Amino acid sequence: MAKKKSKFSLEKLVCAVLAIAGMVATIIGVFGDFLKSKVEISAFGGTSESKTLYALKDMVDGELEMFDVMNVFAYVVFGAAIASAVFMLITVVVKNSSVRKFTTLVGALTVIATVVLFVLILMFCSKNSTEATILGVTGKYTFSMAIGAILTLIGGVVSGISAVAGTLKK
Repeated sequence: MAKKKSKFSLEKLVCAVLAIAGMVATIIGVFGDFLKSKVEISAFGGTSESKTLYALKDMVDGELEMFDVMNVFAYVVFGAAIASAVFMLITVVVKNSSVRKFTTLVGALTVIATVVLFVLILMFCSKNSTEATILGVTGKYTFSMAIGAILTLIGGVVSGISAVAGTLKK
């Protein structure tokens, strides 16, 4: 007896679920607290505050280097993660080689955009962190990644890799 071929592949289904999970993490990350700013004054201690990308845009108003580029790439990763998840779902349902190739391309671009965003976040945090000493009192102003940036990076990588892995032939 010949074994009947299943319409849905379990591997593709798992990759589609992972792509959706990555997309959700990216959406939560982009709209969550993206960066943490910390002010420390040697005589008084320090305070830290997390801000969303939207709140940071209002706060910086062109004063901080590389914010606009980082902001654009955060939304590029956001869109690419959504595209990866959608095309992975289409790949599960439609058995077409051109759709599969396009899904692979979108997944690879999602991973590349996520890596570029990671580099831009690190560059933004290092370029805009300052330290000054006035009359013996030292003040530091630093930026670091908050949970939103971490979720965006993880979600972008997961959705991109799962889109690529889900389109590979056995």
